[in-house]
Amino acid sequence: MSDHKVEWRPHLSVLALVSFLSVFAVIRAFTILSPSSTFSLFGFHIHHFWYGLILLVVAGWVGITCKGQLVDEFAAVVFGAGGALVGDEVGILLTFNGKDYWSGVSYTTIMIIVTSVLIIAFFARYSRTMLKDFGALARNRRGFYAGILLTVVSLAFLIDTNNIFVIAVSSVFAAVGCALLVSFFARAIL
Repeated sequence: MSDHKVEWRPHLSVLALVSFLSVFAVIRAFTILSPSSTFSLFGFHIHHFWYGLILLVVAGWVGITCKGQLVDEFAAVVFGAGGALVGDEVGILLTFNGKDYWSGVSYTTIMIIVTSVLIIAFFARYSRTMLKDFGALARNRRGFYAGILLTVVSLAFLIDTNNIFVIAVSSVFAAVGCALLVSFFARAIL
């Protein structure tokens, strides 16, 4: 069995993310400026998530079957654009109601996707430095105070909201705050 090294190519992730954000902004701007513009075929309104699915399939197919830097960049941009077209209409997809385009779930889902991608990309690049810095913070009084602040503020947000995005972010910050407190007390006891 041969060893295969996985190659990390963050620039492709950045290209896909920029494509995603750009297309998402353009689609939202277009629907705000021209809400009555639709494409109909045989009397059926064709939502743009279908175009997004087609772009996702094309990007995946090109990424799987072709090799080369230019092809990889093309696939990343097309993948980001397709994801934005699908993500823009996630409210319709989740509720199965063509009238829920402006649903809050669309914005929440997009924020979760973008935030998750950014966190994963950031952590993949700087994980060693972050863990070293987190360890240093957990070993002193500033870590204790930061842990209290993060935990208390996050719990206040958790108690006062029913927004899934705020709950997700607050839960992460509360967990980090609790980890800082546990680390501080464990170090003090040992």
